[in-house]
Amino acid sequence: MRLVVVNRADEPVAGAVVRYWPPRNEAAQRADYERREVCGDLETALQETGLQAITDDRGSVELVADPDSHGCARCGETYGEFDLRDRSPAVLRDVRVTLRRDLMLRVEVVDSSGRPAPGLMVTVKGMGVSADHGSSWSRAEVGPTDAEGMATLPHALHAVDLDERFADGLLAMETVRRDSDAHTVLLARRHVPVAGLQREATVRLTIPAGGTIVVSAKDADGAPFESAVWLRDENGEVFDLEPTEDHGEYTFRNVPCGHRWTVVVSEGGMMVGVIDDIDVPIVGPRTEEEVVRVAVEVPTRTWRLRCRLLRTDGRPLADAKLTGRSRGLDDDIGARGDDEGVVDRWYLREKATLTDLAPLELRIESPFCRPTTLVVARPIPSGTIDLGEFVVGPPIGEQTLARVELRAAGQPVPPGGTVSLLREDGERYDLVETWTSEVDGVIHLHGVPPRGPLLLSCWHPRFVSSALQPIRVGEFRVVDLQPAAALHVAVLATGLPLGGVSGSLARVGAEDSENEAVDPQQQVIRWPQLATGRYRLRILLDGRVLHEAPAIDLLPGDNRWPADGTRIDLRGKVKVRRIAARSAGDEHRLDAGLLLVEAAVDTLPPAWAERIERGGYFLVPDLSHDVLVRASGHVPMRLPGSGPDCAIRMQPCTEVCFDTEQPKQKVHVRIVADTVTDPLLRLYDCHRHDAEFDVEGRDDRFFAPGTVLDVCLLTDGKAGPAQRVVVGTTSPQTVALR
Repeated sequence: MRLVVVNRADEPVAGAVVRYWPPRNEAAQRADYERREVCGDLETALQETGLQAITDDRGSVELVADPDSHGCARCGETYGEFDLRDRSPAVLRDVRVTLRRDLMLRVEVVDSSGRPAPGLMVTVKGMGVSADHGSSWSRAEVGPTDAEGMATLPHALHAVDLDERFADGLLAMETVRRDSDAHTVLLARRHVPVAGLQREATVRLTIPAGGTIVVSAKDADGAPFESAVWLRDENGEVFDLEPTEDHGEYTFRNVPCGHRWTVVVSEGGMMVGVIDDIDVPIVGPRTEEEVVRVAVEVPTRTWRLRCRLLRTDGRPLADAKLTGRSRGLDDDIGARGDDEGVVDRWYLREKATLTDLAPLELRIESPFCRPTTLVVARPIPSGTIDLGEFVVGPPIGEQTLARVELRAAGQPVPPGGTVSLLREDGERYDLVETWTSEVDGVIHLHGVPPRGPLLLSCWHPRFVSSALQPIRVGEFRVVDLQPAAALHVAVLATGLPLGGVSGSLARVGAEDSENEAVDPQQQVIRWPQLATGRYRLRILLDGRVLHEAPAIDLLPGDNRWPADGTRIDLRGKVKVRRIAARSAGDEHRLDAGLLLVEAAVDTLPPAWAERIERGGYFLVPDLSHDVLVRASGHVPMRLPGSGPDCAIRMQPCTEVCFDTEQPKQKVHVRIVADTVTDPLLRLYDCHRHDAEFDVEGRDDRFFAPGTVLDVCLLTDGKAGPAQRVVVGTTSPQTVALR
């Protein structure tokens, strides 16, 4: 295939190093995948076990690569990756790789005393408005931090898919812990503009310092207890639900010093377990250097059982349900087998008083066997136990329900098709449970005949799905499949928000259409498994038609459009303006809503709520217009509609809390002077601008700083004395009403 490397301006890149894996067997694929997981970097893994090629002056290179793999390309300090697992690159023989600035991001986490903080996960969020994606809200997890408190994210801009061409890119790095009800408690966060980061950048996060508590939990057999352990403070609140766990050793770091704690060991986690939670009161660390160690024995034993199920004809028993009973168990234990008859991860935890499951009565049920009860009389101690093989007979009445041969134009079809039987039940079809075998190209479907007539369903990825056909029990049927068509439309949409680009395909003369989104990496729209014939193609951006082909004749197999190997150039078909909004308070990215209004109109357009754009961009209309911008917790803005892409800073509102003596006591609010003076912005804003309104006494409200309010309590519908409030800039602002 031909691979083309381009830069962010869609210009070919000569001399780029392309790394890829050649065709490999399954063992080599698995080894390469495992190596990539170990080193945590595709480029490093390819340097060790892959091949490389260099692009020519046109930015292209011919190569023979494993179609089930990934690859990467580099030119100097720019980098990109590609995925060959989709069929479109193979059909188009045109794989696109877009290079962006490479960034090796290292995150260093220390506590407020400057000590490294190991064992923490860090979330890296990419935020901005990009040329190719509109609003970008992507994230990557990095960590856990090592003994030096370091975690590395190679190719960070690629990992968070952040486009720098519209220079509003921002990386947010944060680390958290989980308290009661798994609520997130932020330990540290930093927002860093991407433009200011060098090729190898280190960002430091500082979390509150504290001591360390290490809980070693073992069960009655001395095995590591792996379930749930957390800390609870003097007020009964959970300090951390997610400590670092390593074979039954739970480490809580940066625990506030000078407190008493309760270590909670829970067999059932947040569910009811076989034993009650174990509470161990302890005195926590007194200094940041102190490590408090706690050993807890949990009075439970754990069984991990395994077995394999076979039929008397030697076939693995698929989709089996096992139910186990023992005199020492209060409840039945259940498990399911896989397609190969293997029952694994059959997990049981019981009280320590139970030392043996024998005798264990097993009930085996499956559509492909007669219900069977077996008894394991030998001792089954706790631990990991393989029970061996169990053999069961086929179900009563099982027979060959149908024999089917799939052909096309009189010839056998390639492997990959599926055949199934359905039973009509009123207005629905129920799948008949069958297992299949193949003899000389004929598929045999075996099972127990159901009541009522049978219907045959045939499917193959390279052919049009056949209509349901009536078939009698035991009948032999040759099904002639019609070759399917697939359409791959190659576009050139650089600079357009690809998330809004889609294709609409309809048979000529028909109203119904099939819509597909564009692949943003390859800039290809693909329709699989179409009936051959003549179609009408439209390519749209947010509902606006950018290109139309009134008649495309699709032949069996893969069809490329344009047929001459070029791409449909969508650039310049429409003007797009991007607006990125951040909070002027802490620079975080805002989920702003953009609404276009006519410049000379003082009312909102009809159905305006349905016209709000949240993608960070809008299609510029021909008429004179303005843009209204709103975001929760921020003062709305009005911008001229014409102009270049821009980044704006929105002023935070102030959260005003009305503190009353009685909960849910109503407060009457009258806006004396509103800082937001534009009547259209008042109508469009997320927050209230009514002249007067009532709120519940403990409700919070957001107002623009400088707004003047008269507020009073409502008692039995009667207003109390009014209190004048000038909204400040510090949030929250509490107003006590008595």
